[in-house]
Amino acid sequence: MRTSLTSATDAEALLLGLGMYATGGGGLASRGRRYLEQLAADGIGVSWSTIDEVPSDTMTCSVYGMGSIAPRQPMGLAERAALGVSGEPHPRPWLRAVDQLEEHLGTDIGAIVPFELGPSNTLVALDAAARSGRTLIDGDYIGRALPEMSQALPAILGLPTWPLAICDPWGNALIMNDCPSPAIAERIGKMVSRVTKAVDPGASCSHAAFPLPASTASTALIPGTMTQCLEVGRAVLGARASGVDAVDSARSAVNGTLLFAGSVSDREWTDSPDGYMDGTTTIAGSGRWEGCTARVWFRNEHHVVWVDDTPVVTSPDIIAIVDADDAEPISNTELKNARSVALIGIPGRTAFRSGAALRATEPRHYGIDVDYVALGGDQPT
Repeated sequence: MRTSLTSATDAEALLLGLGMYATGGGGLASRGRRYLEQLAADGIGVSWSTIDEVPSDTMTCSVYGMGSIAPRQPMGLAERAALGVSGEPHPRPWLRAVDQLEEHLGTDIGAIVPFELGPSNTLVALDAAARSGRTLIDGDYIGRALPEMSQALPAILGLPTWPLAICDPWGNALIMNDCPSPAIAERIGKMVSRVTKAVDPGASCSHAAFPLPASTASTALIPGTMTQCLEVGRAVLGARASGVDAVDSARSAVNGTLLFAGSVSDREWTDSPDGYMDGTTTIAGSGRWEGCTARVWFRNEHHVVWVDDTPVVTSPDIIAIVDADDAEPISNTELKNARSVALIGIPGRTAFRSGAALRATEPRHYGIDVDYVALGGDQPT
């Protein structure tokens, strides 16, 4: 079934829903909003279709940005000039990456599958599809946001990750034709992203990867997630408009659990040389959590929550930090001390709660000696 965005309110709802599942990463909503506004200004419609609506032999790919989400100052003009960087000759590198991959394959790419759920990273796929006339698939390969491309289901299932194309706004364009493993492809991509983001941390190091016929892509797809995010966002916007508790409405819409509420008391983070934003957010409890403390460890996205030193939720389940008043999801790039927030735990996708996908996303994958204990229930797969 084809679903279309028909209003600015629906566009805002989509961004909000994507933010709930982005678990602190997935790019900034302000960027995704700009992409949607530019599409509307250019008169380009936005829609998506289920994967069974495209012919099974249609070639698909996924397109996404890569790199640390840490806030940094962009280079000054003199530094840019010293490197020979002048402006953005390719302001939509995600679209160029898809075209470069298509040219390298010698096969038309007819559909684009979002890589993950995030208010900017999903919008990169949406923009590339809308502007090129390709079909955007209703679904993604993770069902949330994660920091490593090797954590996506096609990579875990051993499906082709490459050849892949990497493009950025400054004119860098690369084709990776072969690689030992998705883990190495992830490391190479992150190193390239450091070159891109040294100029401007907001620049997209765009990857077009996972070239798969639709029949194969469907075996790794978490279907319906675009529509799910739209519906979640509509529920929260409806709660705001009617004056009911937006946080509780958000929790209900995602089948989640309210884990904690309070005020951010400390933020410690590093922009790691491996291309991630690593850190811990500390939250002083309020209300029924008065006198308690929560800590959230993140690598781009949130992965472990402790309340008074007891782990309560971990990846691959989903941890959303939202504004305590209007339930707006907050990116780790923008979360500040003293902000009043609520933590919502969301059951992870069934495909990630066992086997190789669990091993690739549980706390010990990140070097944290904590057992994964599944939050009750799970999200549709």
